Amino acid sequence: MWFDNNIIEFLPIAFIRGASLKKAFIIADESQNISITSMRTILSRFSDDCKMVILGDEKQVDLKGSNKKDNALVFLNTHFTDFKEFTNCSLN
Repeated sequence: MWFDNNIIEFLPIAFIRGASLKKAFIIADESQNISITSMRTILSRFSDDCKMVILGDEKQVDLKGSNKKDNALVFLNTHFTDFKEFTNCSLN
């Protein structure tokens, strides 16, 4: 029902280019395997009335051709800490 009425949608990152997300709650899972460039694409698609949760595990990076610190999750956790709109929660 929720999928039929477009209340919940699953979008691959490749399909988000050119889209405008309004009144959306976005969940980006496995973000330790999202490149920084792809995360910029996601972040540039939504407006002020959107919320985003970014999930991932820095210990499980599978990006090919990059080091373990060259991914969206690590980038956001190190560069966005001074933004009041950004909050980080680490579970051990």
